[in-house]
Amino acid sequence: MDKDLSILLKECEEAKKDIADMRNYLHVHPELSGEEFETQKYIMDHLKLWGISYKVIENGGILAELDSGISGKTLLLRADVDALPVEETETNLKAPKVCRSAASGVSHACGHDAHTAMLLNALHILSRHRDAFCGRILAVFERGEESAFGVKPILSYLIENNIRIDGCFAIHVYAELEEGKISAVPGYVMSGAFGFDAELTGRGGHSSRPDMCNNPTDCFVSIYNDLAAIRMRKTDPSECFTYAVGVLQGGEKSNVIPQSLHFSVLGRFFNEELTAKPFLEQALRVVELDSEIYECEHKYNWVMRPTPAVLNDRACAELAQRVWKESLGEEFVASAEPWMASESYSLYSMMYPSVLAFLGIRNEEKGMGAAHHTPEFDLDVDLLYKGTEAEIAYALAFLSPDFEPEKKGDIKKIYEDYSDRF
Repeated sequence: MDKDLSILLKECEEAKKDIADMRNYLHVHPELSGEEFETQKYIMDHLKLWGISYKVIENGGILAELDSGISGKTLLLRADVDALPVEETETNLKAPKVCRSAASGVSHACGHDAHTAMLLNALHILSRHRDAFCGRILAVFERGEESAFGVKPILSYLIENNIRIDGCFAIHVYAELEEGKISAVPGYVMSGAFGFDAELTGRGGHSSRPDMCNNPTDCFVSIYNDLAAIRMRKTDPSECFTYAVGVLQGGEKSNVIPQSLHFSVLGRFFNEELTAKPFLEQALRVVELDSEIYECEHKYNWVMRPTPAVLNDRACAELAQRVWKESLGEEFVASAEPWMASESYSLYSMMYPSVLAFLGIRNEEKGMGAAHHTPEFDLDVDLLYKGTEAEIAYALAFLSPDFEPEKKGDIKKIYEDYSDRF
């Protein structure tokens, strides 16, 4: 192992308590998407203290910079900072939690507090060892990931200011992976998303005379059944693809046929051309045709075109695996299955050679392993320093003159092609 990396990894372990304390502070003080003002101040206060320069991107987040002073590549490290509208429980799946949110109805039920703590401390350590790498490291603390609020202002800022990015890296804690393991496999690792929200309007009346009414529920049932048929007829059965009706609202009394009905469909996928695109095209057509057949009016409150899946660059993922095995140990590296959740990081992965790594947090003995976005979600803060180690080890390997990632092409065009879907 490189001598410089060995020193940095030792400092990561020495910073274990600092990382844990930082995560716990952020966990106690969560803020929702678009409201992360105190969280931003907390991050900026630490960057100022450590002498790390930064820029506040309006509605996007904080962009920090570490320049080695030596010509080389630029690596962008990314963490998300927002919390969720989830009321946290006092216990995880088995035991009382170490700390809980102090904000009623708001909690870090997805691990963004951990992501922020790991990256902040990685910057602190790297800022003391700028002679250990060539080129520069940019770090973005992204607001509003859960609603894709901040990703476009950040990437737009990079393009408008001609900031060249040679690669990206991020870590997401993952409840389906064993605690203390990390995964960075090539290919799709998190899904893309698409969907629509629609309203059907018929003619309401008394339930004793359905013949005198035009029940939008009948129209919806036909649509619902036809959606299942689309999955079988129009999408590749070998491709991973799911969808569900998550919202269904209509009627208030059992003896009254409602005038209207509201429903939402959301799908997840990896390959847009073979699944999401044909399904969405046919689904919208089904809504229109079934509405005509059942003599209902229809309108769309919104239609979300497919956002891309998160794609790990093969060469970058293999680099991560190699350097982690060499520096952190073979037993640390695992191969997690793709996760059917979606991430704003997908837009970064379309534009730049990228890696999104999963840091395992599942520990059944400690009661940790509850699904993300649930009240019982929890993790062991004492192991987060392993994520900081992984970030630093990857950064040094990526910025080495010996590694040259493959360019993605016209970054501005890629951004224009995909950004309007967020």
